[in-house]
Amino acid sequence: MYKYLLLAAVSLLISSCQRSGGHRDIAMITNAQRSIRRVRNALEEYWVDHGRYPEEGVDLESLLHPYFTRIRFRQTDDAPLHTAAITNARDQLTSISRLLSGTERQVVPRLDSLYREEFLTSIGRIEQLIASYRLEIEAEEMLPVDIDAEKEIETMLSLLQGLNPDSLLLSMEQQLIEQGDNVIMLAEELKDEIKNLPLDSLKISGIIRKTDGISRTFRIRTSILKGEKIRETDIIVPERELSDIERMLDLPDSNAIQAIENLRQGIEIYESLEMEKENISFLIVGIKSLERTKSLLIRYERTVRGDVKRSAKIVLANTTLHEMARALESYRRQFGSYPEDRAAIKPVIHHSFVEITMGGDTIDRNEEKLSLFKEFPSYSVTESGFMLKARVADDAGTPVFCGAEIISEWDKVVSAFAEEPIYRTEDPQITYFLTARAKDSERTIVFDRPPVRKRIEKNPMSKH
Repeated sequence: MYKYLLLAAVSLLISSCQRSGGHRDIAMITNAQRSIRRVRNALEEYWVDHGRYPEEGVDLESLLHPYFTRIRFRQTDDAPLHTAAITNARDQLTSISRLLSGTERQVVPRLDSLYREEFLTSIGRIEQLIASYRLEIEAEEMLPVDIDAEKEIETMLSLLQGLNPDSLLLSMEQQLIEQGDNVIMLAEELKDEIKNLPLDSLKISGIIRKTDGISRTFRIRTSILKGEKIRETDIIVPERELSDIERMLDLPDSNAIQAIENLRQGIEIYESLEMEKENISFLIVGIKSLERTKSLLIRYERTVRGDVKRSAKIVLANTTLHEMARALESYRRQFGSYPEDRAAIKPVIHHSFVEITMGGDTIDRNEEKLSLFKEFPSYSVTESGFMLKARVADDAGTPVFCGAEIISEWDKVVSAFAEEPIYRTEDPQITYFLTARAKDSERTIVFDRPPVRKRIEKNPMSKH
């Protein structure tokens, strides 16, 4: 019988699709096919729970209702605002930490050992303060920290500013200009020596071209230091050019070799001065970073910290109330209904706050969790779920709530059909046949049937 029904349904489906064919009809048929698969999945879950399919003639909606429900939790309307405040506070502390780490990385290696120790001590104290502020964000108890962030940063700023990095930088730039001119002069002296060597004109021309490249490079560097506009931008690596010049010399002329060595030493002195200038520049950057850190930290302490401490308590209370709601929902799934009253939920919630560690130890967080509220939350069962309400243990006694609402998706699923689906079975232990009509213009039949299962024979020795 079912074999013929299946063949007839397939034939109707094919012919209907061929006749209708419009995009709207195709969409409706596809929607119906998707919905009938959801009903099939619910029937398979029913089989897992009961070891058989439903009998023919049952009310599918009431029987499959548990498989089409979902829980929607509702929380205090301003909960997202408090969560955003905490996220913003975390981001600000992260920015401060990154600025501080960058300052340490840039400045500390360039300080003498005496200054370095004092600088690192102040950084360590500020990091300790930031760590305590992070604990506040998590609404955790923190030990009092007697650290004045502004004072610590001022100590570091005074230390760096006492080195007069701005005047040192100006002095170093002047030394670089003078040394750059000296390198250019030494390059000219090398050219004069090369011109006097008994080399072929092509080789002399090549050496002079490379020496001119060194001169041009240092003229560009000097112009940049002087703040002058530059036309030439073609620079080379002086050390490499000097090595090439040495290889091009065939005659070990002592004057030429000495001129090359003088030029090399001049370049090394210039590069050494550049390194010192870079170190001084890092000190100036460090001062700016510390000033920025100071500004952010003061603003955090004066405007953000107070609000975020309150938000942290509210968010943690909301989270705890949500945990309670989930514990009550787990109870309903296990026993079929929610607890009756406030007294009945206390052991359910207490049980959910007890943790078993990997080592087998028991940690009871019930008292810790409930301390977030002024008193144990109120509880009421509604038509579609329940509601928990409480007041946060803060100065304002901020009200918070969490409600659970059971939502059935059966109506949404069957809305894809023109009429209720038809369920047939000759043997609920083996299989069933499910059909429905889509809402397209031809009322196309959609169907589903699982693989035929093997009959589960009862043990003749069993009492059931």
